[in-house]
Amino acid sequence: MVTTMYRAPSKRRQLTQRIIVYSLMTLGVGALVTLLVFLMLGYRFNRETSTIQQGGLVQFNSKPTDANIRIGRAELRDRTPAKITVNPGEYPVTMRRDGYHDWNKDVLVEAGKVLWLNYAQLIPKDIPVAQAAEFESVAQVKASLNGRHLAIVRMADNPVLDMVRINGARTDRQQIELEKPVPGTAYRVAEWSYDNERLLVAATKDKKTRWLLAKRQTSTASDIIDLTARYGESLRDVRFDPRGNERLVVRTDGNDLRLLNVSEDAMSSIIVPDVEHSSFYGTDHIFYVSRTSKESRSFGYVSFSDTANPRELKQIKETGPVKVAAAAYFNDPHVAIATGTMVEIYRLSGLPASGSEEAITMETLSGRTLPTAPRFLSIRSGGRFVMMQHGGGFATYDIELEKHTMTSLKGAETQELRWLDRYHPYVTDGKQLLMMEFDGANQHALATLTTRFDAVQTDDGKYVYAMHKTDDAYELRRYQLNLN
Repeated sequence: MVTTMYRAPSKRRQLTQRIIVYSLMTLGVGALVTLLVFLMLGYRFNRETSTIQQGGLVQFNSKPTDANIRIGRAELRDRTPAKITVNPGEYPVTMRRDGYHDWNKDVLVEAGKVLWLNYAQLIPKDIPVAQAAEFESVAQVKASLNGRHLAIVRMADNPVLDMVRINGARTDRQQIELEKPVPGTAYRVAEWSYDNERLLVAATKDKKTRWLLAKRQTSTASDIIDLTARYGESLRDVRFDPRGNERLVVRTDGNDLRLLNVSEDAMSSIIVPDVEHSSFYGTDHIFYVSRTSKESRSFGYVSFSDTANPRELKQIKETGPVKVAAAAYFNDPHVAIATGTMVEIYRLSGLPASGSEEAITMETLSGRTLPTAPRFLSIRSGGRFVMMQHGGGFATYDIELEKHTMTSLKGAETQELRWLDRYHPYVTDGKQLLMMEFDGANQHALATLTTRFDAVQTDDGKYVYAMHKTDDAYELRRYQLNLN
């Protein structure tokens, strides 16, 4: 019998084995990490082209949630909210839920980018309607910026406001007496303050306007401030300063731009003379267009912190009106300038105080010629959408997607587009309340309306409130968009 003796591996052999094992483990972990990184970056195997291709991430959400999602030919297992990575390309997208109209849009998915489809408002096929309040007569409805309050002028010659506070399915009412009736005077709510606590009211008689400053919760005329009586009859235009509800930006009869501080009872000297149009940029600056001659305009800005030093950015050769809108998008200053029928959109390299000598460049992002000169120009939704409203409809430039769209409206819309939320403007043409998206897609008539008054949507998107005229009264109606 032969006995084989066990021999322990040599230290060199053990070391070699360990190096091989650890190397294989390191390579395996590295390969796994690399694979995961590529998957996180959206790389997938494209079976149609048999290549590895970076896809784009699409995020879905809807009001109400729990909607089925179809993108291209793929039906997703998850319902809203959901996300998926798909190969680059154009896709039709549908979000669908029982009892609601389908939401449809054609989208472009780009490699390595995120496409947010998080604004889909699903509209019931049958919208439940309830009466929230009733009025014998209504001359104007002015919604606050946050959509939680309505200021209602019942009769244009009656200086009493009905204030309606909206809280979900509930409403509360109170009245504000602006002053004793002045024969021949028409009253109109011009603007809400940025904090939704004060209102500017224009009282016009014989083509002359007095400006009244009221608090939302004021109940007597003794608390109303007559700005015209206090600061003179030269106030041609009055707007709330974004820095506070007792600060105002005014234009005098000569179109000179000044600042008013009601709490300090002070009016500034002229900041910029002969201003034709202006736009606030956050709480720091005012962009303006001023007339320098019959054929020339000056485009620039002035900082609230340095009002003595307006800064010109561009000279514009134009005899007609020039409009400007400004906003920040992801901290980058953007401005839109409408000259005649042309609207040009710029991104600025920075925006120091107006008295600074720091260089500023203006990068042209887009130029668009409209069918007619725009009546209204604005930048909405956190600086994302440039809205160019002309006689037959509106154009939208999506700064995020670098995309232009054109939307036609049936009638000539003389009012500036109003918004239910960050993505949905609406039109009241005296026949219906027409809701749509920022690019005109997914239009729905929410209600048959015989008025052109403001409407509001609650924060949760569940209800829309709008005024409807019956044969003998006006009803503030509540339309339920979320059937849950």
